[in-house]
Amino acid sequence: PILYHDGAMMTTNAMFFNQGSRTVYCEEENLTLVANDTCVQDGEAVDPYAVPVVATAVRTAGATPQQTKLITTFSATDDCGNQAVYIDTQIIEDNIDPFWTTDSHSLPNDIYVNCTEVPDAPDLTADDNCSYANVSFTETPTPGPCGETETIVRSYEACDAVGNCAPIHTYTVHVIDDTAPEFDDPIATDLTFECDEGPFVIPNMTATDYCDGEVPVTRTYTPAYVCEGTFPVLYEAEDDCGNAVNHTIDVTIRDTTPPRFYDMPSDETVNCTHEPLTAPFVYNDTCDLSPSMEYSEVIIDDTCTYSYKVVRSFYVEDCATNSAEYSYT
Repeated sequence: PILYHDGAMMTTNAMFFNQGSRTVYCEEENLTLVANDTCVQDGEAVDPYAVPVVATAVRTAGATPQQTKLITTFSATDDCGNQAVYIDTQIIEDNIDPFWTTDSHSLPNDIYVNCTEVPDAPDLTADDNCSYANVSFTETPTPGPCGETETIVRSYEACDAVGNCAPIHTYTVHVIDDTAPEFDDPIATDLTFECDEGPFVIPNMTATDYCDGEVPVTRTYTPAYVCEGTFPVLYEAEDDCGNAVNHTIDVTIRDTTPPRFYDMPSDETVNCTHEPLTAPFVYNDTCDLSPSMEYSEVIIDDTCTYSYKVVRSFYVEDCATNSAEYSYT
């Protein structure tokens, strides 16, 4: 028999033909052979007739992981046992890497985000000219220098069925903390106290940080007053990365109450033979422990040596200039 492919003679009568190997890309080439046989009877040729062709394929590994060897043996045997054989060897090769189908403008790049704004990793897609592309994803976080900061390296790799891989796409998420804490409500406001209201209640405050949650608040003040005055109260909150916030209020201490006299003598009349004595007197102030006191004594109606009036006056003033006066005769 004679084997033909697309009308071309592949073998001659009853011969074995090995074409040798040829390399094809990605997919095997389908080869279809037909066979005709011509016999000579009584010295005359008989019209050709078709002979069945049997194809046997054997697929083996190639020289590299990207190659596959396909050996196809075509054979045709006539009624008299004459046989034609054609061997076709294809080296099917895939040496082209997959490619990213995600638009290049959509491939993620390095970003800097706050700790509460870390985006989910996007899905990337890839394809391959010969088979399929499998996309793998890895994420490697590394703790940052403080608090909730970190560096997240995200990598995507696309490989086909025979190990060809597209260039790895990697980008880094830099998680930073540059936001200061915030004071929670209620926020402390300026305060005013009477000096005798103590102990003075200065409120505490709390603060919350976006990354660290609740953070401690320090409260600093130094009362600087004798009887009345104003001093600042400083509230400070700082997160683990040194971002800080502060708030200041003024506390005013005032004194509106004048000093008071106690058990003071009242007017009296004494005999001329008795020298009028200075009676003891008591006074105090709710805020000033040592208010100033002025004393004066005036003699009036002294036309007669042994008959006259003595007016004794007391003036007390505290450090807030609140004053009280008392006189008796």
